Amino acid sequence: MEDQRGPEGQRQKQGQGQGLEHRHHHKSVDNGATNDGDGRISRRQLLKTMGTAGIAGIGMYAAGSAGWPKTAAAATSVNSYYDVMDYGAAGNGMTDDRAAIQSAINAAQSAGGGVVFLPKGTYAVSGTLTITGHNVGLAGVGGSSVIQCTFAAGNIIYFGGTSTNTGTINNFFKDFTITSNVKKTSGAAIFGEHAQRSVIEGVKADDPGMTGFNLYDGFYFRYFDNCLVSNVQVFCSHSGITANGKTDQTWGANLWITNGSRINTNVTAGSVGLYFGGSCGGIVIESTDVILCETNALIDTTLSGVLNREIFFNECFIDSAGKHGVHVKSNGVALLHFNNTWLASSGTTASGGYPNGNNLHYENTSAGLNDIMMSGCRVFNAFGSGVYSKGGKWTITGSSFHNNGRGASGGHGIILTDSTVQGANISNNTISLNGNSTLGQGIRIHTGVNHYILTGNLVRGNPTAQISDGGSSNKVVANNLTT
Repeated sequence: MEDQRGPEGQRQKQGQGQGLEHRHHHKSVDNGATNDGDGRISRRQLLKTMGTAGIAGIGMYAAGSAGWPKTAAAATSVNSYYDVMDYGAAGNGMTDDRAAIQSAINAAQSAGGGVVFLPKGTYAVSGTLTITGHNVGLAGVGGSSVIQCTFAAGNIIYFGGTSTNTGTINNFFKDFTITSNVKKTSGAAIFGEHAQRSVIEGVKADDPGMTGFNLYDGFYFRYFDNCLVSNVQVFCSHSGITANGKTDQTWGANLWITNGSRINTNVTAGSVGLYFGGSCGGIVIESTDVILCETNALIDTTLSGVLNREIFFNECFIDSAGKHGVHVKSNGVALLHFNNTWLASSGTTASGGYPNGNNLHYENTSAGLNDIMMSGCRVFNAFGSGVYSKGGKWTITGSSFHNNGRGASGGHGIILTDSTVQGANISNNTISLNGNSTLGQGIRIHTGVNHYILTGNLVRGNPTAQISDGGSSNKVVANNLTT
């Protein structure tokens, strides 16, 4: 029976016997430099002998770093550094380097952790690279370090394990590119399972300038705890970043996607930029651009059967989806919060437009009190509506809704369509120029919607009506400027 103590409890058990004695000096340093008496060299000596490229990714994963777990042994020596060339990699784009890179990974794992270094080159791999040890990662020198997949099905890099007892802590992937010279039919560029406190930073998954959109999935986190995706670029044909937790919610907490990341699927049919498939909580998408996917962000319960807990978008660009910008399916999330975020131009394909091409499409058709909050957002240029809601409890303040309803069927700035909407506070927004002569209202409230406040809004220039209020009697509709 699986241990139900959750990620930290599992790690406390696993970490026993993995103390700081795991020191490995793979590369000797002989430059006239002396060490500190225990086999370690100083930071100054390291910079002299290895250079900055040689220590890519080491500093933030050193033992004792704040915020990293104390339950598994960290790599304690700056010499835990494994150059794949030393293990036989050619890096010429033709030789199969999978075995050589895997040998370097295995050596780092045997030593308790280390940096597997990818010098400048293109490393063809004919099968999955697998990391099953703590504190092990791959680091390159940016776009000139390339892992090139040569097989159609399956993950390119896998880390973690299939159970809580075989998961990993502190894996890291930094400053390299992953491409494929064949069209992938399944698998992710990087797939993590039961992964804790792991980082993907500065990684580019495919490059349309080189190979087109050959990757299938970008990054996939199945069962995770406290992971970070930072400053990445993902170009793929199916799903950019996917995450889901476990049904019992012991896994699926805290994932940050941030720092100038970008996701693009070239509006491939069925594609999703960000996909949160259930049992996810503490999800933060910040300073990220999700553009030109069929659905830019999809939130549902398909992968776990349990709703997601809380998802936050902060200072993001959600732009030019073929269908919906953000699509929340029934009971998809308990708390959804947009802050200072741009939602624009959804419904750009022939299948888009009202009601199938909305910037935010919310389908919580049950009577649950799921919360959606929008503050300081700019919601515009949808072929359908800016916000289309069939449920939930809404707070929309200080935002701008304009030029939605650009499609032939028109659309609205904000539409609340069903009695499953459990309340709304729509205040102090600017809502203008939405729709066309056939269908175009600033705010539309359907029959059955109850318990709402519309106040302090500037609603003007919407072709067929400014505010169409057909809701029930428990409401405040006052002090809106509609001329």
